[in-house]
Amino acid sequence: MKKTAKYGGRKLIVILTAVFLAALALILAGCSSNKAAVMRLIRTEGEVTLENASGDPGTAQLNARLNSGEKLRTGAGSSATVSLDDTKIASLDELSFAEFIKSGRALELHLLEGGVFFDVMEKLRDDETFDIKTSTMTIGIRGTSGYVRADSDKGEFWLTDGEVEVEIEIGGIKKKATVHSGEKLVVTTTEEGEPEVVVEKYEVEELPDFARDSIKASENDPGLIERILQANGWDVSVFDKSDSNDTETEPSTETEPEVTETEPEGTEPEETEPEETEPEETEPEETEPEETEPEETEPEETEPEETEPEEPGPEPGPGDDNPADGGHVHDNTTLIRHGRVEPTCSQEGSVEYWECTVCGKKFLDANGVTVATTLTLPGKDHTPAAAKEENNVAPTCEKAGKYDKVVYCSDCGKEISRTTVEVPALGHKSGETVVENEVEPTCEEKGGYDEVVYCSVCEKELSRSPVELEAIGHEWNEGEVTTEPTCEGTGVRTYTCTHDRTHTYT
Repeated sequence: MKKTAKYGGRKLIVILTAVFLAALALILAGCSSNKAAVMRLIRTEGEVTLENASGDPGTAQLNARLNSGEKLRTGAGSSATVSLDDTKIASLDELSFAEFIKSGRALELHLLEGGVFFDVMEKLRDDETFDIKTSTMTIGIRGTSGYVRADSDKGEFWLTDGEVEVEIEIGGIKKKATVHSGEKLVVTTTEEGEPEVVVEKYEVEELPDFARDSIKASENDPGLIERILQANGWDVSVFDKSDSNDTETEPSTETEPEVTETEPEGTEPEETEPEETEPEETEPEETEPEETEPEETEPEETEPEETEPEEPGPEPGPGDDNPADGGHVHDNTTLIRHGRVEPTCSQEGSVEYWECTVCGKKFLDANGVTVATTLTLPGKDHTPAAAKEENNVAPTCEKAGKYDKVVYCSDCGKEISRTTVEVPALGHKSGETVVENEVEPTCEEKGGYDEVVYCSVCEKELSRSPVELEAIGHEWNEGEVTTEPTCEGTGVRTYTCTHDRTHTYT
């Protein structure tokens, strides 16, 4: 009996030890996984406040744990960075307000206002989710980086690498869009209250300053810059961390006082100023030969006086303009021909004429007989070209479009007329009938489904018709004896429904 008890005690100790070691391994594994899943505030700048799930304000402390449902708010010129786990970072821009929700491996960041830059360093596992939500869109993150902004009148999203799916919902209307690296998504609301989504390429200069600064300061993800540059083909200089402007201005500010200190010391050159006045006394000495210069010009004035009597030598000939004034001949020696200039729709023309180089008069003939009273030819009218369409706004199913019908001159290209033409709305086009909300009927309960018709162009719901299906009723089998009859007692036969074996009767 004692030997049996001894072996039984050893067996119990071995079992307890194994159980303890297994429990310890589970605890350590749970601790390591929880550590990776903890949200912490790892950086703050300026005014950052923390609100708990009940809305009570508090102080945001560095390295403090962030619980699910808590909110962060940044003031003007402030920012905050949260480590969502070992591979996810979210940085709040100034004047931003965001709520962080975590349940197991499901993570949500609700951006209530402002902007946030996110960086997911590794692709999510199949059982993980990370969504950034605003009032108008939900961005499903799998392993990318980008900047999201939520304003009162629109939502904006810049993707810096990777690819994401975005769901947009405004006024109960849903749309989906795929955004690739280097593309920007803008969500606005039309006058009818419907979402208007635009996805387009953007230049790196258009990226918000906070996003660019966050990328430059990516200490937690050293490979982020290289990943973004490869995804978009940008030059490495766009994210140069060195601030060359600051380094250049620092020495320039130091040299300024040195220049001002040397200025008062340089008083010695002032003594040379009176030395420069001494040669001023010699200047009048140089003016003495200047008196002889006008003496040389006096005989030059007498030379034209000798030539004056030679001018009246030629006798007036045909076409003499005004013999009383000395007279001159209008012929090929004094008349210059000006050719005809044809008028256009942009400028006037002129007739052919001859102009006298002596008196300046203009004539319509080469002999200088017919004086020209007018030289101008009126301009021509514009020649309309075929009308062109400009400023096209395509019509939609519900909204009219328009375009400008413009006519230009085929000669000078000037706009002659412009008329705005309205294009009627296209109207919805019914697509195929889709079955939704299908409920199968049972033996005892009715079923049904909705027949829905959507527009084949804009996918708007045009009609919805519910269809009811009657209960299919029971279908019993031949039954089986579940209680055999006896000499004194009756037996029992049980019938079972072939549609649902839980339905029976005896």
